[in-house]
Order: sequence, then C-alpha cells, then structure tokens
Amino acid sequence: MKLKKVFAGMAASAIAMSVCAMTSATTASALDTEGHAGIAFQTNTTWNFRDLYGTDGTDVFPAAKVGVQGGAYGNGSVECSDTTIQYDGTYTVSIATSGKIEEANTDKADNEKGFYLNEEKTLTRKDSPWSMLCNYEAAESDNSDLTQDQIEWVEGGKTDKFNMLSITTDIPCEYNDDDKPEINGTVVEVSDITVDMCGTQYTATGDDVKYKSDVDTLTVALINTYGDSTIDPAAMPASDGTITVTFTVKGLGEDPNKGGDSSSEGGNSSNTSSTSSGSTSSTKGGSNGGSGSTSKASTTSTTSSAAESDKTANAEAGAPAGIALALAAVAGAAVVVSRKK
Repeated sequence: MKLKKVFAGMAASAIAMSVCAMTSATTASALDTEGHAGIAFQTNTTWNFRDLYGTDGTDVFPAAKVGVQGGAYGNGSVECSDTTIQYDGTYTVSIATSGKIEEANTDKADNEKGFYLNEEKTLTRKDSPWSMLCNYEAAESDNSDLTQDQIEWVEGGKTDKFNMLSITTDIPCEYNDDDKPEINGTVVEVSDITVDMCGTQYTATGDDVKYKSDVDTLTVALINTYGDSTIDPAAMPASDGTITVTFTVKGLGEDPNKGGDSSSEGGNSSNTSSTSSGSTSSTKGGSNGGSGSTSKASTTSTTSSAAESDKTANAEAGAPAGIALALAAVAGAAVVVSRKK
C-alpha cells in the first residue's frame, strides 16, 4: 500500500509539472491578458469625437459611440470594428465617418442647449445625422406645430481637419527615452501601417510611426495637430465612408496556438462596417490629403523571428513531452505495484 502511495504521488507530480508547462506555453506574451484596440478621433470646428482614453461617457471599449459637438449635441452611434491584441500579429480596425444621434449626453451640463431644439423639449436631435465632416442643423420652418418626424436636417458647420486620429488601445505601457513603448519591460513596435481613408491610402513604417507618448496606454498618433503625425496631417475624407487601419505589432511574443505564424488577423469586438469604395493612392506628403498625394519612401529592416519561433516550438513540444513522461510514470508505477503483489 505504501508503494502505491509513493508511485501515485510521483505520477501526480509529473502531471502537475506538465500542466504548468502547457500553461506557460499558452501565455508566453508580454501581456498577461488581451487588450483592445480601435480608432479614436476628434475633428476640428465640429468637435465630434470618439474618445481617445475612454472617459466622458463615450468609452472606446466596448461602446460604439461618438460625442457630437463636443458631446453637447448628444451621443451618436457609430459602426466600427475593434480588435483584441495579446500577441505579435497583423491587425485591422475600422470606423465609419457618419451615423445618427441616439441620445442626450447626460454627462454634459449644457446638453439641453444642443440636444433639445425648443424650450418645451418636445423636439430633439434624436435620429439626426452626424458626420466627421460636418454638423447637421434643423432647417428653419414656418410650421409652428412642427413634429419630430417633420424636421429637415441640413449641413451646418464643416470641419477642415482632424485634431486627432489614432490607433488607441487600453494596453498599459510606458515610453522610454526614445519615445518607444515598453510593456512589462519589453519594447514593442507598431509598424507597417496602412490607413485607407474612404478609398485613399496612406502608409508608414519604421521611424515614420509616431506614438502619443504623453499617455499611459499604447497609442499611435496617425494624425496629431498637437504633435508628430504618422501620416499626412492634412488628410481628410472627401466624402463619408469608412476609415480602415491595418498595422503590425512586434515584441509581445508569438501566439503559441498559431504554430509560429506571426501574421494572424485580430478578432472583432464590435459592429463591423463595410469599407467604402473609391480611388486609391499611396501617400505621405501632399497638402490636401485626398487622391493624388505622393508617398515618401519608407524603409524598415525586418528582423528575423526564427529564434522566437524556435522558443515557441520548443515550448509547444515541451508540453506534450511532459504529458508523455507523466503517463510513462503512471504506467511504470502500475507495473511495479503489480509485481510487488
């Protein structure tokens, strides 16, 4: 009976070590848990925004909302495709440039001045359109008994630029002296960025990628009026559509479930919007951000990930090997106990 207990204990220990090996193999990332990424923006003049940091009642994750006229006109819905990130890979996020106002922004003390159109508060901006390009106003009417469904919405103030357009995340990080992001002590790089702005494309990689290093989350400043921009800071859609951004993350560690493939697409966490068709042109540079802008050459050396792949492969192989050893220990224990009988 004592031998049975001894061998049973040995087998249990072997199995426990194998489970630990499997667990470490599936969490080999600089991130303990997956983070979220999406597109945030703020337009000039109209002050429409999807919040950069998840405050002011219009959280980027998981809410799909924008604040119209700085939130005073209410909160609007937006079709967007966010993603989750934990490992190295290529990811895509997108956001529509227009939508409809759904509700008053109760976090704004002055929301009644914009969301409600009359003192009786019977007419509101609910279901009125909003756009990154302009605000919409109720057309003047001689109808004193105007009802909500009779309101005609016309273009009001227009914007001429983005104050901010970013790949924003909820992934905590610090920025080193070179303004490079570090996650749990590991330097992480965002590269190979392609921005499709309603049909016009802009690209950047290497040192052309600019981070917003005055925040404590991983954030790429695609356009930043207040600092460096990754793409042409004058870029604006010519008409409403969809802004799509594809980018590559390196330095987090390879996903052990991908068998060393570091170019997996990220999954979506909110509504997906269709990408508008249109003419495409490569960019960086150009003054109007529309079609016909010309790109400056971007050169980036790509480091080999063979060493990391070997580590991942060894980690993956180690788990099954540990299980095999554990099973062998159990089988051996059974034979010895059988002979002792």
